[in-house]
Amino acid sequence: MEIGVHNSAVAMTLAISVLGSVSLAVPAAVYGVLMYPVAALAGVLMTRGSRAAEERVQAI
Repeated sequence: MEIGVHNSAVAMTLAISVLGSVSLAVPAAVYGVLMYPVAALAGVLMTRGSRAAEERVQAI
């Protein structure tokens, strides 16, 4: 998650300061906001999958 935050900050900085275009910074900002819930959901799904596998192993 941390790398995504850094990447979106760098993308916004480059778009605004180097390229001089705020409209090019919008996709990076949207990514920066949407990354957290999507990553959290992926983490929950991965955790549930590993718990189910552990329960199956313990049942055997």
